[in-house]
Amino acid sequence: MKVVRNVLSRPTCDWIKLDEVDSTSTFLKRYIKMHRLVRPLVCLTQRQTAGYGQRQAVWLTNAHACIFSMAWPMSSHVIAPHLSLQVAVALHQALCECTPSRLWLKWPNDLYNQQGKVSGILIEVDKDKTGQVCLVIGIGVNRLPLAPEQLAIGAGGVDAFNSEEVVLALIKRLSLSGFAHFDGDYWRQYDFFALGESVDLVCHQAGREPVIYQGISPKGEAMLQASTGLVKLVSAQKSLRKRRVSSEV
Repeated sequence: MKVVRNVLSRPTCDWIKLDEVDSTSTFLKRYIKMHRLVRPLVCLTQRQTAGYGQRQAVWLTNAHACIFSMAWPMSSHVIAPHLSLQVAVALHQALCECTPSRLWLKWPNDLYNQQGKVSGILIEVDKDKTGQVCLVIGIGVNRLPLAPEQLAIGAGGVDAFNSEEVVLALIKRLSLSGFAHFDGDYWRQYDFFALGESVDLVCHQAGREPVIYQGISPKGEAMLQASTGLVKLVSAQKSLRKRRVSSEV
């Protein structure tokens, strides 16, 4: 692993740039165990060999991808329930500043285009050397062209953009909000699902259940009309998918 040894300073954050790393989030979790954070620290890499997502799923990437994580010191130990959605909204806004691609927000924190999944976000909570609570926010954004294995799983990609510009735009938006405000109106404008749409609720141990999508609550819950009544989804252990369309023979 080649490491840029010095931490580069910017007005609002610090940077560590790596040629290659197992995982930017794993690197930051190791790093903050030995350092005190006073402002956001960004780890940006050209190549990640062991990236991971929800439920330890492998995040497939290629040389064109934008891969980074942020370690963000928190003034409060209370984590807002809509945090994942808030980060997704901020990333959507940052990308829309830097690329003309049309993107949608999929609960709780994925970004999609017409081709498929463009970006994933994984948020973890850790502590720095002093015991300060920090968010570790891992983000991957697919840029075109995509690799065959990405196309095979339905990934989407966007045109080239400057990674540092996107990261700085994201940090600016998250700093302004202070992780305290979720813009539900913005989410509804770019929601991947339509109100009243029939979707699949996927429990990764029990299969799929058809439900009716009823939008997002102010707390960031996905509201679903199921056979048993109204369900408010709060855990990423379950996910939502577009309904599979079966063709008649």
